[in-house]
Amino acid sequence: MISQELMLFLREQALKNETVDFISGDPVQFPHRYSNDQDIEVSAFISQWIAYGSRKVFIKVLEQIHKVMDSKGGPWNYVNGTDWQEYSESDKVMYRFQKWGDFTVLCSILHDYYRTHASLQDLATDSHAMTFVDNLAGLMLDVPGVPLPGSQSANKRIWMFLRWMVRQNSVVDFGIWRKINQSELLVPVDTHVLQAARKLGLIASNSASLSCAKLLSEQMNQVFPGDAARSDFALFFL
Repeated sequence: MISQELMLFLREQALKNETVDFISGDPVQFPHRYSNDQDIEVSAFISQWIAYGSRKVFIKVLEQIHKVMDSKGGPWNYVNGTDWQEYSESDKVMYRFQKWGDFTVLCSILHDYYRTHASLQDLATDSHAMTFVDNLAGLMLDVPGVPLPGSQSANKRIWMFLRWMVRQNSVVDFGIWRKINQSELLVPVDTHVLQAARKLGLIASNSASLSCAKLLSEQMNQVFPGDAARSDFALFFL
């Protein structure tokens, strides 16, 4: 059991950090530039895809990508058009492991998907977030940087994307998806969150694995009942 003192501390940290001021320094700033749910969804998915490594660097890359998309009417219009095809043969590095050609593959998959579906949340064939992650992995099989089917990694960026899309009543997260239960979300676990959780005695794991994320989420559900993902705002900053 988590002590009452630690619970209070984590709730205070989340309250302190889940504010409008959080947005400008985080990749969530990009989908926040749009009011249309479809633009928000596409921007959010592309933003999480790049959001690893140096924050300063990937923010610059996302600025460049969004400038390209906005010049063609915004993220939704961009992936549903054909302008992304100009990068199809490009081996030019976009960011670290991803090339502009990989971006074309991602846009091509979204383009085909959106011809028959209104939203990526349709991949959630039940209310379970894990089903969505598995189905997304199958859809994006050819896209570097998206989890492989059956991945046992914590898959921090995908769970961060789900936090953005699913969590309700937040000034940071959008809560525009209703097919997945908020209580199904896992804490997005990366090295920073893992270290903070270890220091607080919440977990003993040394690796950011799926089992670690599940265990930590069970712990955080004691602190934030039905909303374990909110602990991301406390643990990340620690």
